[in-house]
Amino acid sequence: MRLIDILFYYRLLNWRDKISCLRPLAYTFLGYALAAQFEFGLAVRNALAVAGILAASYALNDYFDYVLNGEKNFTSNLIESRHLSRRRVYLFCWLPLALCFAIPLQKIIPFILLLILLILTIIYSLPGIRLKDRKIWGFLTPPVCAVIIYLQAYSLLSNFNVGVLMLAILLFLFHLYVEALHQLADFVTDGNENNMGEDEIIKLLNLFPLLSLISAVIFSFYNLLFLLTVFFSVVRLLALRKFNPAEILRIRKNIFSPIWSIYEFAIYGVLGLTGCFGNSPLTIGIPFV
Repeated sequence: MRLIDILFYYRLLNWRDKISCLRPLAYTFLGYALAAQFEFGLAVRNALAVAGILAASYALNDYFDYVLNGEKNFTSNLIESRHLSRRRVYLFCWLPLALCFAIPLQKIIPFILLLILLILTIIYSLPGIRLKDRKIWGFLTPPVCAVIIYLQAYSLLSNFNVGVLMLAILLFLFHLYVEALHQLADFVTDGNENNMGEDEIIKLLNLFPLLSLISAVIFSFYNLLFLLTVFFSVVRLLALRKFNPAEILRIRKNIFSPIWSIYEFAIYGVLGLTGCFGNSPLTIGIPFV
């Protein structure tokens, strides 16, 4: 395969309506930021391990979406054009997991969380269990994985506190909203009603920002910074009033759209570096340890 083929195959780059596997890696850096510490060696090795799991899981997902459902994606192009056999394509799916050998073993909690992430992302696509085809588990698994990525990165550098766990709840609610957008995109492109119909998804899209708003108001009694989520929840609710489901594919690729308001968590990350979540302001350790 050419380099560009590898980038598309592992979803390192967007391909048509397929989103890059590297997006969830942002939650790793959010965890680092809130820890307000950055031990360079640990952080890089851990990020490589997470990236390896994401690349492998996205490649597996594309492979089984094609084999089981006949979905057209970059993997199906490789097979149908006879650039690679099914056997080789399947074997290549697992190669990024070699990066898991980079995982730091100094602390047990981040190791356990990474192991849970690995298991969930594999059984999400793998035939037999295949959580993706189960209405509830298929919807909940990606948000759970997003929260695990965030908590895993944070636990590598610091110990949990109440504010960090509250943000995990808000992140979970946000990613439920993101998953509803994903399900809507699948419905619009494939007309796939195996999981949910359009009306049901639209209701969820309006529900999750409302739940985030209510939760953030409650959490703000602990830390006023959570009023940030109140503001961005209102932004999402207002943006949804003008939302056209037919434009979902364009919206999914534009992470700067008010529908996403993803900059909320970028701001949390910046604030976290200053020690606003109970840790000391940012310290950096350079050696690889």
